[in-house]
Amino acid sequence: MGGWTQVSPSYVPLPPTNEEGTTTAAATPLSRLRERPLTRSPAPTTPRRRREGEKLGLIDGREVGFAKGFEIGQEIGFYSGCHAVWSRCVGEDPGCFSERARRGIAAFGEMLRSFPIHDPLNEEILETLNQVRGKFKTVVALLGMHHEYNDAVGDQPTVTF
Repeated sequence: MGGWTQVSPSYVPLPPTNEEGTTTAAATPLSRLRERPLTRSPAPTTPRRRREGEKLGLIDGREVGFAKGFEIGQEIGFYSGCHAVWSRCVGEDPGCFSERARRGIAAFGEMLRSFPIHDPLNEEILETLNQVRGKFKTVVALLGMHHEYNDAVGDQPTVTF
């Protein structure tokens, strides 16, 4: 079960030899092999191995999901902080931004509030995140701050699955 298999069809084990070139019986099995790589044949799948694989897959999936969720949360947190600052500016001095920019900030806030951050099973979360990114870029352009925010957003890793 699961023994060694040959990689090359021309593999032929050499008989064990000593330094003089005569055949010996005391040579190790590795000394009899030509310098050809060997691979382990795949072991047959058993229910025990399948359970172990499923368990490892669940652990790996949980770790990757946790990391991706953290990245998404970090990005949404950044956007929420930007929205909070802009909203505060509009609240204290409504004339600091144009009417179009104020509408964009309000729409951006609504988009952030409707983001399904507490629904990790939502299959449309990446599409929604891309919409939030697009709205952020629009608001930044409307505010004339694209130079300040392009560097900050460009340093963030892109979330892909």
